Amino acid sequence: MVTFLTLFIGVVSGLQTVQVAVTHPVVRVELRLNGKQVATLHAPLWRTTLDLGDGLMPSVLEAVAYDRRGAETGRDRQLLNLPQQEAAARIVPEADASGRVRAAILLWEAPAFPRPIHVSVTLDGRPLPFPPSHVIQLSGMTGSAAHVLSAEITFSATVTIRKTLTFGEGGTLRATSSQLTAVPISLVGRPVPVSLMRGFFVAHGKPLTVDSVENGPSRVIFVKDVGVAKRISKVLSRHRHVGKLGRSDFVQIEEAVPHMRSTSLRMVAVFPVTAPVRITRRSRLAWLLLRHPSGKPGVSGRHLADAVAVAGMTAVRSEHRRVVVLCLAGAKTDRSVNSVAAVRTYLKALRVPLEVWDFRKGAGTGLVDGSPWGALVPIGSKRQFVHAVKRLKKMLARQRIVWVEGECLPQEITLGPAAHGIRLVE
Repeated sequence: MVTFLTLFIGVVSGLQTVQVAVTHPVVRVELRLNGKQVATLHAPLWRTTLDLGDGLMPSVLEAVAYDRRGAETGRDRQLLNLPQQEAAARIVPEADASGRVRAAILLWEAPAFPRPIHVSVTLDGRPLPFPPSHVIQLSGMTGSAAHVLSAEITFSATVTIRKTLTFGEGGTLRATSSQLTAVPISLVGRPVPVSLMRGFFVAHGKPLTVDSVENGPSRVIFVKDVGVAKRISKVLSRHRHVGKLGRSDFVQIEEAVPHMRSTSLRMVAVFPVTAPVRITRRSRLAWLLLRHPSGKPGVSGRHLADAVAVAGMTAVRSEHRRVVVLCLAGAKTDRSVNSVAAVRTYLKALRVPLEVWDFRKGAGTGLVDGSPWGALVPIGSKRQFVHAVKRLKKMLARQRIVWVEGECLPQEITLGPAAHGIRLVE
């Protein structure tokens, strides 16, 4: 048996210490990164240093144990630069004798949390009530279209889990893979039915089976640069009522200054992020951005690139339509471990689009220096802010989440030769 002692939380790159624990009769442990052997351990302390590379990329790290005869005795794996689950949930369907789904039971387990702070259930993107009995009634489903029941359980500002159940014609239960992967796409034309998506997606040269397509809630993660609060206040203080997003769009705001926390083996940078908030008539986007402070550099300093990377991971964790918005203030010093170029590449691999709203004085006039963040959206007036929000709404409105059978890393999935009317989100 072999078990990782080093658990990687958040984004990681470069040289990292990796340690495992083994039990008799293990005499050798191979470490594999994305299927390639990168190190071999032969004796206690069963520890080594791995080079994960300069860039950020979703990866799979495996430890495979062998005995003296060369027979495998166990293995352990963990995902790198992808969200980690702190809770578990499942949807258990209840079907009648004909196989029609009449109800579903939502169950969860989260040892660190006594109870969730919010539970939301949707059927084909439409909200359903969640009863105290945990039994969701689904009787009366008709028609030939497939249906998607989704449940989202929020335990804290940073811990949310999501589960889906797909059932087909007339409510009959469909056999699906035990593991589904969410693939964010953007519509180029009219929506394509699931039945016509054969050959749309490929991984490792093999076609993937599409289970369902979802147009559910969206998640917008705003990363506020140090000092941007003053610029936002100057631009929007008289216009708190502007910034209307869609009814199913949820907003989270993350600071660019980390809080350092220690684990058993290393220090981890944690970036505070708010719980998801729905935009309403009383809490428009301008009001939310003004209400939430952007933080002070403090001892740890400004880690803008690292914060954007973590925001990308937060967006992926939701398994919703998504976008990260960086609110740029123009401070010079960035103590991030990761470069801007590496973070931009990482978000593309995660399929998380990045918008950069430039609140710097003189933005869009040519009076400020360029930015390594690429194309900027200048915001120096109410008109420019409203235009940026409309651009955001259009981007989210075109997005869909396609669920494909199997477990794949996001960068492993590409469009197949039959794909049309869509593009992968970047």
